[in-house]
Amino acid sequence: AIQIALQQAQQRQTVLETQRRSRLLELNKLMGQSAEQEFVIAGELQLQVLADMSTFTLEKALARRPDFAVAQLDVIAARSEQRLVKAERFEDWRIGAAYQQEKNVVDGAPPQNVGQFIGLKLSIPLPLFDRKQGRIRETVALEDRTQETVEALKLQISQELADAQQRVKAFAPLLESYTPEILKRAEDNVKLVENGYRQGQASIVEVIQSRQQFAELKSSYIETLVEYQRAVIDLDIATGIPPGNVKTEQPTKAQTLRLSEQESMNIGLKVEVVKKRPIDGKETITVPVSAVVVEGTNSFVFINYGDRYRKQRVVTGKRDDRYVELLKGLNVGDGVVSEGTQHLLATLTEVNKP
Repeated sequence: AIQIALQQAQQRQTVLETQRRSRLLELNKLMGQSAEQEFVIAGELQLQVLADMSTFTLEKALARRPDFAVAQLDVIAARSEQRLVKAERFEDWRIGAAYQQEKNVVDGAPPQNVGQFIGLKLSIPLPLFDRKQGRIRETVALEDRTQETVEALKLQISQELADAQQRVKAFAPLLESYTPEILKRAEDNVKLVENGYRQGQASIVEVIQSRQQFAELKSSYIETLVEYQRAVIDLDIATGIPPGNVKTEQPTKAQTLRLSEQESMNIGLKVEVVKKRPIDGKETITVPVSAVVVEGTNSFVFINYGDRYRKQRVVTGKRDDRYVELLKGLNVGDGVVSEGTQHLLATLTEVNKP
């Protein structure tokens, strides 16, 4: 049973690593970066319940949506074109007047009479009955089409808004059911079973089962939180509100190394799972002292993802002779390099040389 559970965990880890790489490729594509570009997402995914839904109304959405404003401008342009064509349906008639004086002079002859001519000129374009009826009908059809586009877009926005509102209202109570007490109780249960195993009162299978239950509960919470955040973003977009910017810290140098199993063994890498341990009587996330690399005023660790090792900035707190408290940068369950960090740092420095 232990071997089966271990194999299932390894398979699950492989699947998750594949999904992670796929998400990174998708993010790089959306951000216009190369497929190999590395970046670190800053911040935490937290529940922010929308207390006031009055902002997300159809009237406000129609006033904010740029695509709806463009559709309305198309209607105005079509009407203006129609008025212009109607104004030009009769060609201009032109009328003119002319005056001409003629006088003949003959040497040695008496003065001649002066000839005077007055003329009128009227220009009538032909054909007389061409009043651009075809062009007028075309502009009328254009106005009808643009007006129908506005109505269709209005219906689409209404549907998008209703769908996003329904999803937000559906996921909010689900998230509220994942109270901190429930998650804390599940985590405490894992610790209780682990202590029982150390004292010989619980089997390794029970330890694995308790960890799986906690992981599944936390995974379910995160998935629900992700769906809720997507619904909130869709609600913002449907209402014409720019979604909150995702802040990323984009390193200018490579932050990840890929090593084969043999290369890892050659430089003596050792990976430990991040756990909570007591420091000054308080349970907190810790890593071995040897796992932390200090560069100037910044502290880093190397996180292990299969055959990759990523340099991750962390914020440290208290420490004792063996362990360092981590205030930010890692989570329980992450794999961190505890031995061989200097070899990884030297290799990374060599890779980043110009």
